[in-house]
Amino acid sequence: MKFGLPGPSANVTEDLTGAGPIVKGMGMRIVGGLAAVAVFTLLCWDASVRVSEAYPNIRRCLSDPTKYAGRDVWIIPGKVTASDAEGFIVRDQHGLVRVRSTARPDPGEYVFVHGVFQPGGTLEGRAVRVNPRFRAERAGVIGCSLAVLAVFAWMFHRTFAWRDGAFHVRA
Repeated sequence: MKFGLPGPSANVTEDLTGAGPIVKGMGMRIVGGLAAVAVFTLLCWDASVRVSEAYPNIRRCLSDPTKYAGRDVWIIPGKVTASDAEGFIVRDQHGLVRVRSTARPDPGEYVFVHGVFQPGGTLEGRAVRVNPRFRAERAGVIGCSLAVLAVFAWMFHRTFAWRDGAFHVRA
């Protein structure tokens, strides 16, 4: 009986630089790929910090009204919850805010608002646009996204099969 490493019959590549499971240069490609992912992650993080300060949302403005007083704010889109002689109240994904404007959208309408944040927690509206087709547009975007996802799922299903606990290319 011979002791030691199994021979070629055990499906082990003796020359690791050959055409076996480990190919020459694979390590550098993996390191390069990980470095690219790390750089991309850092750039995304940096952009998220810079953009949120350059274009603050309503939640950020309401958290520190004196810091963000006089800054331009965009609400895209927001649902009008109430309207009166001074303006209207709009709810977006970040909260409620009162918009002082001459525009009088009806409650329930979706609006795009560009304005200047005031220290009292209100928004001085510069531009207001009512979007009567917002729900239809949103449904269309969701429908198109689901159609693209279905096509990719179908292509993946046709290309790969689940066998032995892993995906394998279909013959």
